[in-house]
Amino acid sequence: MLPTLDLSELRGTILAVPVANPVGFAANTRVIIEDDIDFGNVNRVFPGRRAQAAFGSGDADATDRSLAERIADALTTTLLERADFALDMHCHQEGIGLVKCIQGRELSGRSAEWAPKMCKAWNLGIIHEYTCRETRSLGRLRSAGSPPAWPRSGPARAPLPLSSVTSHNAGPKASVTCFVCSRCCREPTFMERQLFFGHGPHIRPSNGGYLVSELDPTSLFENGRFGVPVERGQLLGRIFDPYRLELIEELRSPCDGVLYMARRSGPVEISSHAYAVADTADGRWG
Repeated sequence: MLPTLDLSELRGTILAVPVANPVGFAANTRVIIEDDIDFGNVNRVFPGRRAQAAFGSGDADATDRSLAERIADALTTTLLERADFALDMHCHQEGIGLVKCIQGRELSGRSAEWAPKMCKAWNLGIIHEYTCRETRSLGRLRSAGSPPAWPRSGPARAPLPLSSVTSHNAGPKASVTCFVCSRCCREPTFMERQLFFGHGPHIRPSNGGYLVSELDPTSLFENGRFGVPVERGQLLGRIFDPYRLELIEELRSPCDGVLYMARRSGPVEISSHAYAVADTADGRWG
């Protein structure tokens, strides 16, 4: 994105971090090396400063922080606290396709005006109105009054439109771009209609085994549209016992809606990510 910017069309300053979590990115995982502390997930420990000690009791010492917290603190002080507008370009784990943009729920003031516009400008067509705690970057930005948009897009090992950001890893180690006092001078072009939704149930296997998926992750990005319309009860995938080759579970959509996450066929664990559907009965088109 950065090499394609026309600075003559912008006002303000752009701060950008291509990889927000370099340790996790290098290890191809969302959990960095200190996985016994806070699970090592940077996007669960914002702003990276403890009010209480991690172990024992009493106030936290300045040095009593995990590597994940130190990364979150650096991002908070150098980027988030300086941002008037922010884009956190998120991604998902290998083998899973995901397409949606996230904005905060119950927004007010400037965020209520700008966050929906920023999400719609990505033209992904699927916008999740989500309540994020302040331990995540989106929640931290919302509480600071900075309108955030959180694009999450990318099927594993598949080409994406230029409006999307792709990575084979999960967590906040994908690109994080913070716009400080910046706004494009021309109005963006929006899709004719986009789905705003709050209820997005995940469909997870209750058995471990081998998943045969009815919808490949690349299905979410075909025919010039994002997501796949599905009906309540529609078969999404089947779990087989890999040793006996017997069908042990069927994964079906719990509602009418738009499939925005799909998993590639292969081995799966109990309760692992498989599919997710944006419930149209709970949403609105705008």
